[in-house]
Amino acid sequence: GINAEYGQDHRKQLASQRSTPARNQTLPSIDAVSQKTQHITEAVTMLRDAIRHDNPGMFQEVYSRVLQASQGVISVFPENPQWQTVKLSLELLKRSATELSQLSMAACNHDKKVFIDRHINLAKDIARATKSLMGYVENAMK
Repeated sequence: GINAEYGQDHRKQLASQRSTPARNQTLPSIDAVSQKTQHITEAVTMLRDAIRHDNPGMFQEVYSRVLQASQGVISVFPENPQWQTVKLSLELLKRSATELSQLSMAACNHDKKVFIDRHINLAKDIARATKSLMGYVENAMK
């Protein structure tokens, strides 16, 4: 009857709300990932140039570009990926891009060397996470 149907629908709804990843997730296409990671590469290059040319006035724009590019990469993957490598890489990407966007001289005790080193390390983490995601998708396509 109606109650049995309601119970089944309700159970299905509850199951779909759980945070356990679905087993039928699909990885994004290599083209989708490649296109999104290109934006990260460009943003990280801008960051490197801003540091190299000692142009802190550019940092805020670069931070938002890196954050936007990172969110672009994250958006092509399932929200709660079933693949551990992908999950860890996305977490590193998200954490590093967010931390970068909030970086300030004050947070580095106004020590320019600490400030620059932090930028470089976060940029490396972002690049590492992106490379790992690309590699995972490329290997999965083989």
